[in-house]
Amino acid sequence: MADLRNVVLVSHSGVGKTTLAESMNFDTGAESRRGSVNEGNTVSDFDEEEIARKFSISTSLLRLDHNETIINLIDTPGTLDFAGELIGGIYAADAAITLLSAVAGVETGTVRCWDIAVGRGIPRALFVNRMDRENADFAKAVESCRGAFGDACVPVQLPIGTHTGFKGLVDLITAKAYLFATDGSGKFEEGEVPRELADEVNQAREKLIDAVAAADDALIEKYLEEGTLGPEELHEGMAKAFREGMIHPIFVGSAELGIGGKPLLDAIVSYFPGPNKITPPKVLVSDREEELPEGDAAALIFKTTVDPFAGKLSLTRVFLGKLSGESFNVNRGKNERCNNLFHIHGNTQKGTDELAEGDIGAIGKLEATLTGDTLAQSGSSCFAPLPLPQPLMKRAVFPASKGDEDKMSTGLSRLHEEDPTLRSTRNDQTKETILAGLGDQHLQIAVSRLRKKYGVNVELKVPRIAYLETITKKTTSHGRHKKQTGGRGQFGDCQIEFWPLDRGTGVEFENAIVGGVIPGKFIPAVEKGLNEAYAHGYLCGCPIVDIHAKLFYGSYHNVDSSEMAFKVAASLAFKDAMTRAAPVILEPIMRVEVGIPDEFMGDIAGDLSSKRGKILGMERQGKMQVVGALVPEAELSNYSSELRSMTSGQGTYSLEFHSYELLPGEIQQKIISEYLPKK
Repeated sequence: MADLRNVVLVSHSGVGKTTLAESMNFDTGAESRRGSVNEGNTVSDFDEEEIARKFSISTSLLRLDHNETIINLIDTPGTLDFAGELIGGIYAADAAITLLSAVAGVETGTVRCWDIAVGRGIPRALFVNRMDRENADFAKAVESCRGAFGDACVPVQLPIGTHTGFKGLVDLITAKAYLFATDGSGKFEEGEVPRELADEVNQAREKLIDAVAAADDALIEKYLEEGTLGPEELHEGMAKAFREGMIHPIFVGSAELGIGGKPLLDAIVSYFPGPNKITPPKVLVSDREEELPEGDAAALIFKTTVDPFAGKLSLTRVFLGKLSGESFNVNRGKNERCNNLFHIHGNTQKGTDELAEGDIGAIGKLEATLTGDTLAQSGSSCFAPLPLPQPLMKRAVFPASKGDEDKMSTGLSRLHEEDPTLRSTRNDQTKETILAGLGDQHLQIAVSRLRKKYGVNVELKVPRIAYLETITKKTTSHGRHKKQTGGRGQFGDCQIEFWPLDRGTGVEFENAIVGGVIPGKFIPAVEKGLNEAYAHGYLCGCPIVDIHAKLFYGSYHNVDSSEMAFKVAASLAFKDAMTRAAPVILEPIMRVEVGIPDEFMGDIAGDLSSKRGKILGMERQGKMQVVGALVPEAELSNYSSELRSMTSGQGTYSLEFHSYELLPGEIQQKIISEYLPKK
């Protein structure tokens, strides 16, 4: 495993991960030309949607060979709507390179990616990209890194020039300058440090040596004795300090110009950790997270793709042992045949007999396995679930053509196999299929994939709210159904008392008939008639809840009475009661917890109040303030997008159902008026 590296590229959206991946791919000689996002010919972004939209949607894998070392380079999306792909890529890697713009510095997405990598427990490096842009400022970018991630952020390279004058970099470990060609070829010449940068390089190199020495007692002793460390000692010390998280090395370049990719590859080989140096993700043992025990094999499925023609492809990281032949899916309790094994480079696959310990590859045509599952031996522990975000933006999805419901259902199921942060459910009350995702872009791309991959055109709409109805007054009603048609007639007669129950009780039926005024065989028909009436409501077609019905009197006819007649009589009694029982509409109330930096507290609290929300309190959790509130579900249909806009993407939130509460009168009248024409 010493000749293998697993590295993930992460960043805020649009900072240049894919462009850097293409540059490194080109620098290793894997391709004869550097792919371009704008031209739509990258090896990494090969999906039709990625090419059309010019940004990454899915995690992709490049298998590079550099200096006799295999580098599995994982390119991830930066957009928050595809955070599930990002998390899978991070959990498959042994180190992360976080890109940031030399113009913008650390942004919201930078911090989000960094925190996920911290949670996984892998070392983090930084790459200051776009030094060729106007207003690029390496020093400010470095300070933003230190402000966000601490003083362990230490440059190991310095830029030579900036903006149109950017032409290379100085490696502080070797104290050599690398001047790059301006034609994008990635070619460079090694030379001495430019005279005008000598003082800056010396100062930066001393800081780097101090940081490296501080991570190792033996190096501190040597440094104090000799006053410096040689390149080899710096390399070894850097590897240890980086692996243990004591240094976050900062690299520099311009991926678009092909500057910095080759030195970054050299650094990955020289002092990025191999798979055997990094602790695997935790496993679950009796619902507790513990270290992975020794065993025959343990592989994590971190991504799934489904092709309607080629079938399912499961990207996997082998953490222990090797993968070949038959394996056991610990999560599903089923054996899986792992005969179709591949190494992956973009959208190309190269067959292999096995996936060795520490390696990343793919398995074709697994039957039951899904993203997040563990392949091991029977009786083994499974990896803890990936910390995927909950899909909170919901839309009702309808097939554009009649008869496509089954195709839509199948397509949605396949999309969920590929993307566990995309979920579809059926709301039995509103009779809608609900598609939930991480944001509007997430859902729109799901719709596009349904059309292109499964031939189903669908429409998205804001879901109907699952309102309920109840009564607020006690009343007695009479329902009498009598009909004579020449032959056997219909007769049913019942008197029922209704009264409201406590919220959440449901519906209750009481048989208080005495003396046989209604024969016992017709009593269930009365209850059934009421339940059917409850289901269709009275004000707006929503179910009636929290109501008690007491059947206390009635009459029957020996010949004309029937179960159907008493069902009709019960429904008439219900309608009669509703004219006096003061029915009202109830709306679902959600408990919302919003996590935000301090500076957005006032805006968020005010916005929640404007949504008819009730603020429950505020609590600090780490760097964030968490605002708890009760908010009507009807006010939250676009909250995912609204929160991102208000907080520049820094806010997070969670939702759970809390209760049903009385709908305000003016809104209630609006809902009734919208329903009445449809009666």
